[in-house]
Amino acid sequence: MRRGAIIGLGNVALQGHLPGWRRRRDVEIVAVTDVRPEQHALVPAHVEHAPGDLAPLARLAEETGRVLHTVHNWHHAPIVRRTAELIREGRIGRVTHVIWHTLRTRPASAGDQRTGNWRVDPAIAGGGVLSDHGWHVFYVVQRWVGASPSSVSARLERRRHVAWDVEDTATVRVTYPGATAEILLTWASDVRRNWAEIGGTAGTLELQDDTLVLKGEGPAAHSSWPCPPPMSDGSHHPDWFDAIASEFLAETAAAAPRRENLAESRLCVALEHAARESSRQGGREIPIAGARA
Repeated sequence: MRRGAIIGLGNVALQGHLPGWRRRRDVEIVAVTDVRPEQHALVPAHVEHAPGDLAPLARLAEETGRVLHTVHNWHHAPIVRRTAELIREGRIGRVTHVIWHTLRTRPASAGDQRTGNWRVDPAIAGGGVLSDHGWHVFYVVQRWVGASPSSVSARLERRRHVAWDVEDTATVRVTYPGATAEILLTWASDVRRNWAEIGGTAGTLELQDDTLVLKGEGPAAHSSWPCPPPMSDGSHHPDWFDAIASEFLAETAAAAPRRENLAESRLCVALEHAARESSRQGGREIPIAGARA
């Protein structure tokens, strides 16, 4: 039996992560910490906050032989997982372009609305929609393309929520050797949905929120698969968490490759940093030096 603690007991942890850990027979969550004291009563104890920066945590993990693992749960969305399988099978050839849209009418709600939504507080969230959604898009697209990015350009805007101190819209272009990704993230849409297109040398995949459509070469190559639930359905995704927990535990037991998830996290940090710098410089292309996943 492994014993663990949760740092930050917000809505996603309460409705997604904690139920996932409690479903397991080989892990017991024995502690929690949160900036809101009332959350401590939900599990038996609490611990002090951990450092917040990735680089110091990565060094500490390396020095102590520990595993630092980020919840990259979008890899396990049914439609994303099926897309990755088809790409690996060569159904669209080599990926040459990706277009991704995350459309929201507002940020996801916070656990305690009395103090406002932390997602629009730059002192807590670090940024707006790019920080909230961009990380997930970056690691998903990275795996689809299968190559390290060479540069990023971006524009961060406040299209609707002009009083906020963070962006409500981000348009990002990531350039890879032989491929590009065009990403739109917004909290200023009139509709809530996710949509993506992956073009390759032999066909195209279109992710229509809960339906995956393959358009290959020749009329017989066209297929579609229902992949519920929709990508835009909720923000907790408890059904995607079990695979994440298993990946983490496999890495701690040396039954899976070490540091792959951490490499993805480093890449996401590099891409967000470069995107913000590009926007500050009017959308200039910023090279990604040494970024690997």
